[in-house]
Amino acid sequence: MNLFKRILYVIFASLIVIFSHPANTLAISGKYDAEFFSKNDIFFYNPESTGVFCTTSAITGENLDYAGREVYNSAEMAQIVANQPFYEQAVSGKSLPWQMLAAMHRRESNLRKYGPANGYGPFQITPSNYKIGDYTDQEFQEAANAAADFMIGKAGGRDLSDPENIKYAFFAYNGMAEVYIQQAKNLGFSDEEAKNGNGSPYVVNKLDDKRDPGTNPTNWGQIKRDYGSIEYPANEDYGAFVYYAALAGSAGASSSGCSSTLSGTIREKIVTIAEREYNLYKTGAMNPGSDFTKYTGGAKDQWCAWFASWVYKEAGLQLSSENEGRIAAVYEIQNIGETSSSFEYHANNGSYKPQPGDLAIYGTEHVNIIVNIDGSSIGGNEGGASYSYYDSSSVSKNTGNGYSSTATGYVSPK
Repeated sequence: MNLFKRILYVIFASLIVIFSHPANTLAISGKYDAEFFSKNDIFFYNPESTGVFCTTSAITGENLDYAGREVYNSAEMAQIVANQPFYEQAVSGKSLPWQMLAAMHRRESNLRKYGPANGYGPFQITPSNYKIGDYTDQEFQEAANAAADFMIGKAGGRDLSDPENIKYAFFAYNGMAEVYIQQAKNLGFSDEEAKNGNGSPYVVNKLDDKRDPGTNPTNWGQIKRDYGSIEYPANEDYGAFVYYAALAGSAGASSSGCSSTLSGTIREKIVTIAEREYNLYKTGAMNPGSDFTKYTGGAKDQWCAWFASWVYKEAGLQLSSENEGRIAAVYEIQNIGETSSSFEYHANNGSYKPQPGDLAIYGTEHVNIIVNIDGSSIGGNEGGASYSYYDSSSVSKNTGNGYSSTATGYVSPK
C-alpha cells in the first residue's frame, strides 16, 4: 500500500470511529446531542438556536473531593446555576474564571445575595461600604463586578489558568499569614508552594488527606479567632480552592460558557456578545429599565445606538475613537458606514444580503445587530413603545428576516 492510500485509510478509519458514536451520528444528520457535547466540554454549533456560535458545559468539575465526597449539595448546586449569569457577567472580558467568584461567594456568604452587618458585602471585600441586608439583582451584579476586579488585583498579574496561581489569589485575598506558610513547609511543600497558600485551610482545606482535619488532626490547624494562634484540628468547611475545583476541575476552567477571551472572526465575536447580552436580560440577570446604563455610560435615554456601538467595541472593532466608542444616534452610525474606511453602508435595495454581525439601520429611529444569516437580529431598547418608555425596555431578539428586511440599510465591517 503506497503512502497516499495509507493516509486515506487512516482518515477513513478515523471517521468511522468518530461517527460510530450515536451523538456524532445525530450531528451529521442535522441533529445534535447537547448533553454529550456539554459533558465532554466540546464546542458545537446548535442548529436549533439561531445566532449562537458555541456552547460548552457550564460546570466542568465533578463536585467531589479527593475522598469522593460531595463538595456542594444539590441545593447549593442549584443556587450556583441560578447565580451563574451574574458571575459570568462579572468576569466578562477579564482573565478570571467565573468559578472563582462562585467559590468566594460560597465561602463568604453561602451563596446568598445578602450583605452581612460588617458592611463587606456578599463577597466580603473592602472597603466596608456595602449594603447590609438582602440585595436586588442589580445590587448583586455590582457586588460581583467589584469582587471580580478585587480578585484580579489579588492575583497580581498571574496567569489564572495555572491552579497554583489560583491558590495564590485566594491566599492573598484571605491574608498571607506566615503561620500558614510555615504549616505548608512542615508538610513538605517547597517555599514557592508554601507562599501560594498550600498551608492555608481557607484555601486548601480537604484538598488531600494531609490537609484534611479528619485524617490529620494534629498537624493541620487553623487560626479560628481574630489575632489568635493556630488551633488543631482545622475547621471542617472546604477551602476556597476545593470549592473552585469542584466546579472547574483542578486543572482550571474557562471564564465563561463561550470563554470571556473571544475567538473567531470579528463578525463571530459581535454575534456572540450580542447573544450573551440578550441572554442576560432573558434570564433575568439584567433588569429591564435599569441595567442598560452600562451601554450608555450612565445616560438615561433611547439606547439602541449605544447598545450596538458597545457590542462592536467589546468585539474589538470600535465604530468611533471618541467617547470610548459609544455612539448615541442612529444617523451617526449610518454616517460612519458611508464615510469610514473600516465600514461600509449598503442601502436596502435588494443588492446586498445582510450578514451576521451587520448593523441594520431603520432610518434615524433604530439600529440592531444581525445575528444569523436568516436575518434574525438583536437590539437594545426594543421594549419601549415611545421615547418616554425607554426605562421599560431591554435587549430583545427578532427571529427570521421579517423585521430586518424592513431596514433602510446596513452597516458592515470591511
